[in-house]
Formats: sequence, C-alpha cells, structure tokens
Amino acid sequence: MSTCQRCNVSLPTAATGPLCDECIDAPERPMLATAEPAPVHVVRDEPTGAALLAIDLIRQLGTIAKRPDAGLFMRDLHNARDTIERLINRPIPPRYCGPCPTITDDGNHCGTRDTRGRLQRTALLAPREATEVTCRECKTVHDIAEIEKQLWDEVGEWLLSPSEILLVMDYFGEPIPESTFRRWRQQRKIPVRGYRNGKPRYWPDDARKLRNQRKA
Repeated sequence: MSTCQRCNVSLPTAATGPLCDECIDAPERPMLATAEPAPVHVVRDEPTGAALLAIDLIRQLGTIAKRPDAGLFMRDLHNARDTIERLINRPIPPRYCGPCPTITDDGNHCGTRDTRGRLQRTALLAPREATEVTCRECKTVHDIAEIEKQLWDEVGEWLLSPSEILLVMDYFGEPIPESTFRRWRQQRKIPVRGYRNGKPRYWPDDARKLRNQRKA
C-alpha cells in the first residue's frame, strides 16, 4: 500500500496520484531557504627565497647522502650557516679606554717599539660594561673611570675641528648632535680657540660646558 508523499497517510487502492485528497486541496508548503555557507579562505604564509631553498634542500637529503662528496657538502653548509650567524649576531666591539698610563722601569710609558725605535703605547681595550681593564703588555689593572678622567685632562684643550669634537664627545659618552654644534658656532656660543690649516678649531672643554648647561 502506497502513502501520501506529503503527510504519509495511507492512500486508497483507487488513488491515482501521490497525494491524498486533503493534501491535493491544501496549499503547498513553502520551502525554507537555506543560506549558502560562506567560502572559507585559509591564508598561509608561503615560503619564499631562502626558505624555499631550504625546503628543497631537505627534500634532496636522500640524494645528497648517496653522493661520494656528501661530507664536503655538509662541511660547506655548516660553514655557510656559521657565517650567516656571525653576520646576524655581530659581537659587540670592545671599548677603547685610551693608552696605558703605566710608567715602566726605564721611565717610559708602557708600550712596544716599532722598527724605527718609536714607542707605540699599549691601547687598553675592555668590554663595554667593564669597570676595570687589564693592560695586555704590563698586566696592570686600571680603573676605567680614572683613566677616562686622565684622558679628558689631556684632550680637554686640544684644538679640534667640529667633526673631531663630535667624535671625542661621543667617545666619552656625551654625544652632541651635529645640528646643535653647528648652531653653537653660528651663534658664537662656543669660542674659537685657534686655527689649523686656516680653519677655526675648538676645545672639547668648551663643548662639554655648553652641553652640561643645555642639560641643566
């Protein structure tokens, strides 16, 4: 026995259609609209450049391992990796603390003689955060702050060009912007202490005083 396709009521044997009498006269049910699901877009970071080369290299490891020169290839690969790491993670250069002030038994400053017999004073180099430095020649341990004070006492009244003044101030951790020093010169705030090659020269002492006044 067949049933109505709409209400599942059993149809009489004489029925000629798929619906019962009630369903034939009833209005057709509206179909519920179903929204189409929004397409999902998956965003992936596609490898490029060196990453693609690395992926391709991994895929070829089996082939590379069978080659008689695989060991040489791996050595070159490790050397290339080490070079890249050194370029990216550059070591911090040591801090120059000036020449060693130690006077040796012969009455000269610590240092070595060049081929012409001239004394080359030993440079003191230390890590950036160090407070003491050991001379590699005479092994004397020096207080860096004291050395810098002695060094400033030497250079404070040197006749220097504007670019040299900026270098000296930067070395002592008291940088001055180039535009600031140019303005001091234009406004005659920093006195000319002498001339070299016909060009005005200045004292680091004057630059430090002006810098301290500016910071106050």
